Amino acid sequence: MKIFGLTGKTGAGKSTVAERLQARGWYVVDTDQLARKVVEPGAKPLQALVDAFGPHILRSDGTLDRKGLVRAVNKAENGVQMLNAITHPAIDVLAKQEIDAAQAAGYDRVLIDAAALLESPTRLRCEKIIVVTASEDVRLQRILQRDNLTEEAARQRMQMQRADDYYLAAADVVIRNDPSDDLDAQLQALEDSYGEA
Repeated sequence: MKIFGLTGKTGAGKSTVAERLQARGWYVVDTDQLARKVVEPGAKPLQALVDAFGPHILRSDGTLDRKGLVRAVNKAENGVQMLNAITHPAIDVLAKQEIDAAQAAGYDRVLIDAAALLESPTRLRCEKIIVVTASEDVRLQRILQRDNLTEEAARQRMQMQRADDYYLAAADVVIRNDPSDDLDAQLQALEDSYGEA
């Protein structure tokens, strides 16, 4: 079984690539879903976040206030590093469980879809890293359509991410995902390059 990691900047179209590969018979591990699981009420990482950032990151019903957490992370010194140190190992444990389930079910390719893959211990599980790229204008339009943000807020979100070179330096495979690009041809080339497991 081969394990691939999928990452890239916001708006590049990682989800589209993941969906297309899933339709081609790949097992997809969605770390966004796993990230939500590790902060459910009663989960140890949620308590660790409260200890690190304060009880105001919780709603009155005990669930995580995501916007409140973002504000707290942005205010704290080394907030992002603290957040990652708490959540990434817990997400990795669940990712390993998914990989094991995929193997037991007979899948020969697993795709770990993770925006923060390169900063995560889960990266070490990946034999190859796939980076999805798109032009800045295309990414901006996708973010505006997807997240209901103002253009200013969308641009701020884009500027918070690392430079393209950071992603490209880690890439074994680059998938270009502008509207003019033939995505299916690139995915076919990916499968042809790495063959059967």
